[in-house]
Amino acid sequence: MLQLLDEAKAKPETTVGELQDKFSLMYKLNPRDKDFFFYNQHQFLTSLLAYVCLPKETFYEQLPEIILKDLDEGWGLNGLLLDLSLKNFLRHIRNAVSHGHVEVTKDLVFTFRDGSTTIVLNHISLHKFCQALAYWCLTKDINLKNL
Repeated sequence: MLQLLDEAKAKPETTVGELQDKFSLMYKLNPRDKDFFFYNQHQFLTSLLAYVCLPKETFYEQLPEIILKDLDEGWGLNGLLLDLSLKNFLRHIRNAVSHGHVEVTKDLVFTFRDGSTTIVLNHISLHKFCQALAYWCLTKDINLKNL
């Protein structure tokens, strides 16, 4: 979006709607969607060190052995076809981030690789997961009652 704004700075007649439409055509993401928010994927990857790696190191032993499909949808992981516990899921994500085995597409789909395990999350699911994990670290509420 910054690139589009930079191109339009010499054209004061350009509307925000025109910029949003151009962005939507380029990236197949509509900035008008209620679930859309801008990401700097590189900053988000750096932030995953705090969102995922540090909680894994601090709270890993306390994480319940709940299977991903049994988690509340607020975790953002429903629909994943992985037969993993939350504990193992976090371990794989942490390893991928820590060892630089993460790829991000222009559509903000994050692929985490740890050995033979590949985990693919879109930016919405990843954001929900990080939020739920932070909430769990503070409350130990696996059902996310007040999130």
